[in-house]
Amino acid sequence: MIVVTAGHTDHGKTFLVRKLTGTDTDHLPEEKLRGMTIDIGFASLPLPNGRLVSFVDLPGHHRFVRNMIAGAIGTSFAVLVVACDDGPMPQTYEHLELVEMLGLTRLLVALTKTDIVPAERIASARQAVSKLLAPTRFSDAAIFPVSAVTGQGLNAVRDAIVETAMRPVQCDKSGRFRMSVDRVFTVSGSGLVVTGVVHSGSASLGDTVIVSPLGLSARIRGIQEHGVDALQAGAGGRFSLNLRGPKLKKNGLRRGAWILDPVLHAPTRVIDIELSAVRAVTADARKGIRVHAHVGTDNVTGRLWPIETSGEGRQLLHVKFDRSVATLYGDCVIFRDHSGSVTLSGGRVIDPFAPERGWRTPDRITTLRGCTIDDWRTALQCLLKLQPVDIWKFALSRNLECGQVGAEAAMLKATLINSGRTAIGKALAADMTAALANALAEYHAAHPREFGIAMQRLARKTGHAEWSHAVAHVVASMRSRGEIVARGGLLRLERHSPHLSHRAQKEWQQVRARLNAAGLRPPSSAELAADLEWKAEKLEAVCAGAEQRGLAMAVPPARYYLVSTLLDLANIARTIALENEDGTFTVAQFNRRTAIGRNVSVALLEFFDRIGLTRRGENVRIFVSEPRSVFQLNTVESEIGEAEQVFRKRNASGDARGLQTR
Repeated sequence: MIVVTAGHTDHGKTFLVRKLTGTDTDHLPEEKLRGMTIDIGFASLPLPNGRLVSFVDLPGHHRFVRNMIAGAIGTSFAVLVVACDDGPMPQTYEHLELVEMLGLTRLLVALTKTDIVPAERIASARQAVSKLLAPTRFSDAAIFPVSAVTGQGLNAVRDAIVETAMRPVQCDKSGRFRMSVDRVFTVSGSGLVVTGVVHSGSASLGDTVIVSPLGLSARIRGIQEHGVDALQAGAGGRFSLNLRGPKLKKNGLRRGAWILDPVLHAPTRVIDIELSAVRAVTADARKGIRVHAHVGTDNVTGRLWPIETSGEGRQLLHVKFDRSVATLYGDCVIFRDHSGSVTLSGGRVIDPFAPERGWRTPDRITTLRGCTIDDWRTALQCLLKLQPVDIWKFALSRNLECGQVGAEAAMLKATLINSGRTAIGKALAADMTAALANALAEYHAAHPREFGIAMQRLARKTGHAEWSHAVAHVVASMRSRGEIVARGGLLRLERHSPHLSHRAQKEWQQVRARLNAAGLRPPSSAELAADLEWKAEKLEAVCAGAEQRGLAMAVPPARYYLVSTLLDLANIARTIALENEDGTFTVAQFNRRTAIGRNVSVALLEFFDRIGLTRRGENVRIFVSEPRSVFQLNTVESEIGEAEQVFRKRNASGDARGLQTR
């Protein structure tokens, strides 16, 4: 168990800890010179069962509240120290409020300096403290008059702490390893050492960890608990870790970092918070306010905006930090004003990976209400009714295993898509199906001559633009049931038949014949217009109409391709990628195989990147989707087109250059 001291400066916190443990926690020369605690100090008290109680002595001066917060993070028991001669003072109130905001669950009060005041003053101080505690969760906390000078009441305080420490403590021993760093130093002959509280999981000698948000890899060379070597660091205790890594330096690693299981390294700059009922935050809904945020032991500046205030006095906030932080669901966050001198409020993280846009929409607010549910199974069930759930992100945010979350989603009758990474609830899938069908019907009514609408545009119309994998799954289900037809990247209802005039059909056939004859390298728009002896405006209108019907696609800067030709080219690139061991391909390889020219190859591959077929790395590309699923060609042979038929014949010999006619 970890015990922290809280209270106003000069009320005797450090002296009390020294008398209880025999350790002077003031370790800085300036602290000894000024007789005032500046930074957090550490001590321990042996228990009858052989275990140790960790003491964290916190500074009481208002200028060092940031250090007080860093020392109290991850603990559960506080000793509120109030001097009888002064009674409750400004930092007494502030520290008590912070203890509540940080989620500490147990507290006792030590009324110090009883040796210098009369009995009436002790009674008055007790009454003032009782009144102070009455509206808090600590209203029934025990109050002990004590004198660290005479020893009066010390045994009673010690016994109360020992009794509490001997009770079973609820610690999150599940999950992966997380330790917040509150101190960094070097030891001659050993190297870099970090100390802090382990919030979840455990780590052993030799384990590889990540220093987050820096992203530095390290290996644990040594573990100590209160100066005693240990084989493992586990949840609920304070430990020191001796780390070794190729890029670790003391001046780069500081208080505020986290030592994590590598899987948990996911720095973020945008989070959503649920504030407790202690104090609400008032801010301009559009501009927000600048704040200092204490996230774990870290202290970072940023801006926050109010989202919603509930009837129970709880408030939802959207926060964007000036730099990345490492945080997960349930972590405590304390907000102070931009000067860092006034505590505004505190709460807990409910979404560590919040969106940068659309965070105030009604749907998003409804989702956030589901995120506030502590039980992850209940929260998952709630979220599956509202939106597709990213299994990996949900598991990461709550420090769970992906397989565990996926299995629970399956038990809730959700369908796993996107290689098991996304879950979509049965009711939500039915709602999306109806919404997509209605949107398609409305589009057909407004544009009867067009074949259909692109999937991305349809998703935007139904408000599902961020759910691309779920939309693709629902569309695939609708296609399998014969409800919709897809061609050339466009979707239409099965009952819809676009009507073209005889003249429009004849004009498109002229264009199509020339694009077919050109093979893999169709002419530019200017060349095609000159060949047909048309004005550029007429050609653009005909090709745009064909694009709307899913027969052609425009590739910047000025070239139209038959969809079947794009599929040919995509298949060639796919073949090259499969031939390479790393599954990638380059512009040069693609150009050599197709012989369409470097400039045309570059423009075409950039187009593939934009439509989600490929993704560009530093000098290579990798496929992220299957060509046929992207272009969604109808499998009827007559609609595939002559270019693909020629490609199929030539592909057997691995020679595609014969298709080039221009």
